Amino acid sequence: MYLRLVEQVKEPTGDRVYERMALLLRGARDCHRALDTVGEFTAYVCALRVELKRRRKLMTILDRHGL
Repeated sequence: MYLRLVEQVKEPTGDRVYERMALLLRGARDCHRALDTVGEFTAYVCALRVELKRRRKLMTILDRHGL
């Protein structure tokens, strides 16, 4: 569910959207930890970072949230 919501907020830009995306990703990370599938989550976040690498503010926010 979290990752579906992340996909929906990928297109808009802005600090509020980026903070929302980071919170959703943190929730997804918690779920993956509980399911012991952190590797899959890490691969998803890496691919997301490559896809959206030009959004420097987003990368800063993701870094700040440990993503």
